[in-house]
Amino acid sequence: MESRRNALKTLALGGLFINGMGGLLANDQKSTISDNWGGISPFHHPALPPLEAGEDGMAIRTLVKSSQTNNQISCVECAVGPRKMGPAPHTHEALDEMMVVLEGTASVLVGDQVYHIEAGGWHMRPRKMVHTFWNGSDKPLRFIDFYPNQDFDLYLEEIFHDIGPRVKKGLIKYSDPEVAERMKFLHSKYGMVSFRDQKQAIIDKYNLID
Repeated sequence: MESRRNALKTLALGGLFINGMGGLLANDQKSTISDNWGGISPFHHPALPPLEAGEDGMAIRTLVKSSQTNNQISCVECAVGPRKMGPAPHTHEALDEMMVVLEGTASVLVGDQVYHIEAGGWHMRPRKMVHTFWNGSDKPLRFIDFYPNQDFDLYLEEIFHDIGPRVKKGLIKYSDPEVAERMKFLHSKYGMVSFRDQKQAIIDKYNLID
């Protein structure tokens, strides 16, 4: 008798779950669950060796591309060397960022408050708030940044894996008109405003390297 009750409960819960999906399978037998949940197909990202900051002191690699999730979310892994300053303080018009620290301690400035996020900790950086990050310790820092509802991974790919390397090789300069125009376009497209004049004060205060 008890087993029958449990079976009935299971069937009832299953019915509630299907109804909660809006009767998708009943209403459209040709649709798949992935189609109805944003057109995302299952995918697996294999484990990779830990990212290293390298001689530049900072490295980024994309883990989940926005194109894999129908632009719903993307994420990157970032490695920052000891005492290394991150980007100049900046804002995002329409992007919220979620950070989870994998190794070391991330120092994050939001507004006028500094947070120190140790390995295993999370931090939220809301849109329209001036923020930046750095590694103020003598040990490596690694974290993952999540970007919902914006293909910000494409911005980072272009900056870190296209424009930046070409500047380092001496092929182009940031001051070149076409490069400056491209940077201006990217910042406008992704709603970024950078406050470069605030960067040096942070470097001096926390004894960092640019």
